[in-house]
Amino acid sequence: MTAARARTITFGVPRPWEPGTTAVVTASTRLSAHGVRGAVLEAATTWSRTQTGRAAIREHRRHGWAFNIGDLAGHLRDHALRRLLCEQGIRRLSIRTVEGTDRLGWEFDDPVVLDPSPRRSTPRRATGTAPRAR
Repeated sequence: MTAARARTITFGVPRPWEPGTTAVVTASTRLSAHGVRGAVLEAATTWSRTQTGRAAIREHRRHGWAFNIGDLAGHLRDHALRRLLCEQGIRRLSIRTVEGTDRLGWEFDDPVVLDPSPRRSTPRRATGTAPRAR
């Protein structure tokens, strides 16, 4: 049996109390999306014991905030955190927050092609005859 090759996966992590706000997570890994969550939890927990991790967590807790996926996004350049993510099987990780998209009136299943028929370059004449070829 051969080992699975690393691939890029992308998935959304919604914020239930704020409809339309989603963290878009992209990872280069052999893990599933579920596996990425566990690996991020493990790496971030270990990172929280480092000097930079402790400072980041302390700052959020000082304001009464939990340190979440959106907060982690601001620390992805930290070398210790990147090393810990790599040890957990995540080679590259990006987290982008999309906010308030529900206010656009655009939903996932809305069509993006309004008229699939090809457009004519020359309009038909009112007489009903075909236009002349050029």
